[in-house]
Amino acid sequence: MKAGMCGIAAATALFLALPAAAQVQYDTTQLDQRADVERNRILLNSTVGKKQRAAASRDSVAQKQACASRTRFRREYGPDNPKLKRLETLCKQAGY
Repeated sequence: MKAGMCGIAAATALFLALPAAAQVQYDTTQLDQRADVERNRILLNSTVGKKQRAAASRDSVAQKQACASRTRFRREYGPDNPKLKRLETLCKQAGY
């Protein structure tokens, strides 16, 4: 009789442990998926960041050249030209 009770107790313990084991597997799968999402996000940000830094560098060079040409534009278009006034404002904001 004692052996039968031990068998039932062991079977019950095993039955109760199965959902917990399945939950651990689910959490691991979910963690792996989240890690993949984060890995892809970091890769995308690093790639986009490089492109943005390169574009900002190009923009900075073009901006510097345009601001350096203000006197020539003033002579060609006149000091009251709206585009030249806008360029003056942008150059002041950029510190040129």
